[in-house]
Amino acid sequence: MTTLTIRNVDAAIKERLRVRAAHNGRSMEAKLRHILIESSREPNLAEAIRRRFAPLTGVDLNPHRRVPVGEPPNLTGDRSRHQHHFRLDAAEHEDLWPDPRAIGDGSR
Repeated sequence: MTTLTIRNVDAAIKERLRVRAAHNGRSMEAKLRHILIESSREPNLAEAIRRRFAPLTGVDLNPHRRVPVGEPPNLTGDRSRHQHHFRLDAAEHEDLWPDPRAIGDGSR
C-alpha cells in the first residue's frame, strides 16, 4: 500500500466528507478510500443503470415477441424501383420540384 497526501482542501469540503463518512458508519479515511476506489474503476454503463434503478424493483416486463424483418433491399444496381418512387414524389409535389425540361440537359 502507498500513502496519498492531498493539500489545500477547503475546510467546508473536509467537513462534508467527514459528515458523509459518519452517515455511512465509516471513518473519513475509509470513506475517502471508498470514493477513490469507486471513481477509479472502468465505467460500466449497464452496471450503473442497474444500480440506479435497483431500488425501484417490482416491474416485470413481458419479452417482446420476435417479428420477421423481411428481405434486405436489393443493392445490386437495379435502380428502376427507386426512380419510379422519385417520379411519383415529384409528380405529387410539382410545386416543389423544377420542371426537368426547364433545367436543360446539364451540359455547358
